[in-house]
Amino acid sequence: MSKDNVTIEEDKFRIILHHDKKGEDSRTIDVCTSKNGSLTVGGYDIGPIVKQGFGKLDYEYDATVAAEDKYALYIALRKELFDSHDEFRTWVVNNSVVDVEADFNVVLLLMVKKLGLYPHDFESWAKEHGINVHFWSYP
Repeated sequence: MSKDNVTIEEDKFRIILHHDKKGEDSRTIDVCTSKNGSLTVGGYDIGPIVKQGFGKLDYEYDATVAAEDKYALYIALRKELFDSHDEFRTWVVNNSVVDVEADFNVVLLLMVKKLGLYPHDFESWAKEHGINVHFWSYP
């Protein structure tokens, strides 16, 4: 895992957490944020198996933490994922991050990836840690 996993497009950052394709069915889970925006763990399922369950070929869903709550998310993730400051610093260096503050959004994405939760579970985890999170899905 490294900063190289992060796709940067203008001020938007994205990491694909999971992607699989089986025949006509596929699932993509990602986490994205922007410099001044919210953080979203989202999923997109498409194919005949989705149509069987939802009556449509695609199912979209995401859990979003508002921009003003991203620092609280960062603190909760640090406490959850690292036992010490030294362990965090080692992880930061191993992920090619030079300046946590300058690369704050990238660090958040990498931490969410390390947490390893998809949208539904991420929503539950965030709420359990006092983080305001909004879940959305269609259909």
